[in-house]
Amino acid sequence: MIIYNVDLNTFNTFQYKINDKSFRTEKIFNIPDILNDRNKLTDFFSKNSVVRGLFKDNDNFIIVSEIGEFDYNEQLGFNKTQKNRKIKLYFFDSDYVPIRTILYDYFFSTKIEIFSNAMYFFSLNTEHEEQMITLNRFSFFEE
Repeated sequence: MIIYNVDLNTFNTFQYKINDKSFRTEKIFNIPDILNDRNKLTDFFSKNSVVRGLFKDNDNFIIVSEIGEFDYNEQLGFNKTQKNRKIKLYFFDSDYVPIRTILYDYFFSTKIEIFSNAMYFFSLNTEHEEQMITLNRFSFFEE
């Protein structure tokens, strides 16, 4: 993964390469071919990592990513309990020096927020008769 930093005053560009073999993406050679074929598109998204967001918390920058492969079945769709897909957070200081990473089990959520040394996200709980939306919190430090 390569992070680009653009100084908006001078338009100078700086690159920071993150050497992490768990974050992987395949090069796309024919975009229309993938976009026009549902199976190829599903396969591409199932096997490739993705960045979910970039956040600033205190003096740190945090990249939220998804790594690993999705468990997908053509008849059943995506499995809600993903054993091979994880959420990985990359922490950097203000000079983009890597500090640490944190790995979480995958969760389905459309919105993630980070503040006060914690990650917050909504999840849909369908285990009961009525569907419930739950606000979840993962602290970055032991409490």
